[in-house]
Amino acid sequence: MSMQCDRRQRRRRQIRAGYGRIDSTGKRKGSPCEQDGDIDSQAGKIMRSIPELPEDILSCIHSLMPMREAARAACLSRSFLRSLRCHPNLICNKDTVGLKRSSNGDNFHHKIDRILRNHSGISLKSFKLDYSGMSGFDGTSYLDSWLEIALKPGMEELTLWLSETRRKYNFPCSLLSDGVQNSLRYLKLRFCAFHPTSKLGPFRSLTSLHLFLVSIKWEELVPSF
Repeated sequence: MSMQCDRRQRRRRQIRAGYGRIDSTGKRKGSPCEQDGDIDSQAGKIMRSIPELPEDILSCIHSLMPMREAARAACLSRSFLRSLRCHPNLICNKDTVGLKRSSNGDNFHHKIDRILRNHSGISLKSFKLDYSGMSGFDGTSYLDSWLEIALKPGMEELTLWLSETRRKYNFPCSLLSDGVQNSLRYLKLRFCAFHPTSKLGPFRSLTSLHLFLVSIKWEELVPSF
């Protein structure tokens, strides 16, 4: 009987040593998971391990993130910042850039301009710009330069969903080079003027076309699409 008691006591001491004691509130004291120093150490190891990953793996991870999370990750890691400059999908609307409901078009322009200016345009597959629910739109001073950055050979999806204004934005068809025109599969335009010339030729890879409140002539539409 005495031997059994000794064994139980030794067993209890081992448990306390391995996992820490439990106080009256039910919280464990001395547990490795509760020590701040150990937590900081683990966090440091994780942050140090991010740059050690191969660049192609980081780019793959980053490309799978939604736009808003990808931008946040770029603020925390230089490796992700480099990856953001080659992010294949840029989806820009009030939600993805983190604007409040009370924000106006000027705030939106500022954020989108920073994103586009920091992007190389290389490897960009999809560019979606949505002005839904936005006030204070003045695209003429921004859109030409943004599209010049975004429209590169290999582009597959383009969405330009603009707000209604007195004067429709004139889409710069000259930016649709052979490389862009031949790779574009999805085109969605709203409230703009779109006048492709005969020199532009047909969009051979296009599988989906959406035109809403777009100014275009029939003789311009048929040869191109």
